[in-house]
Amino acid sequence: MIQAERADACEPLRERLITEFTDCGLSKAEILISVGKLDELKDEKFINTPKSKVKAIITVEKLREGWDCPFAYVLCSLKETRSATAIEQLVGRILRLPNAKEKRNPDLNCAYAFSLSSSMPEVLNELREALESNGFTRAEAERIILPAPTNFSLGQQPETVTLDPEKELDVPLTEAVVKKLAGKVRFAPTTGQVTVIVPLSTEETKELAACAKTEEAKTALTEAADRVKAADEAFGGSGETRPPSPYQMQLPFRVPILCVREGDTLFEFESTYLLEHP
Repeated sequence: MIQAERADACEPLRERLITEFTDCGLSKAEILISVGKLDELKDEKFINTPKSKVKAIITVEKLREGWDCPFAYVLCSLKETRSATAIEQLVGRILRLPNAKEKRNPDLNCAYAFSLSSSMPEVLNELREALESNGFTRAEAERIILPAPTNFSLGQQPETVTLDPEKELDVPLTEAVVKKLAGKVRFAPTTGQVTVIVPLSTEETKELAACAKTEEAKTALTEAADRVKAADEAFGGSGETRPPSPYQMQLPFRVPILCVREGDTLFEFESTYLLEHP
């Protein structure tokens, strides 16, 4: 179920669902639009029963009218939501899970709501309180609300400063500070390269600068930290310090290999296995 922002955006949105999400196998007859004078739901006789062939509904403001759809398990709101009351109304449309029966897969026993707002942290706090007032415990409210990250590292670049490890850096102190920062900064003792990975706090920046033996080196380290912070803010981040991602720490990316077990032997799956076995 999608709450669109404008009525004239509904038909193009339906076409995109059909053409760009081919994996879902959606047809035009399975995607209904209900907005203003265009209300395709009124002709759907089996909307409240398992006989319904509808898989997606695109609406504008429809979800605020007390309307329920028994099979609605996923809600995506494309309109910016600024109040906890509005989000609570939207979530309420799918949170009931009417006529639901417990499934073997735990993911199918949940409803999912996706919303957006420029003030989402404040809205989420209000929503948690609203959930608690409607019977949820604090732990349950915290668990079911999962805010998406507001900044992405795709546009960020680490800043590297190369200093003389003998004349410009206190190497033992630098190694100790870098270890304390737990991946936020990398240091190569042999080359004197100091790389700032993510934004540092004011205190962390001072600790890093204190590793320098000269004023010029201190300035270089401070400016590198400032550039990383500025870049983070430029790409939508808060500029606040945070743990680096596995990618930023250059950790290896492991992909599991599909294997076949025969007796006590485990070997990599190959296409020939399908030819040799029924």
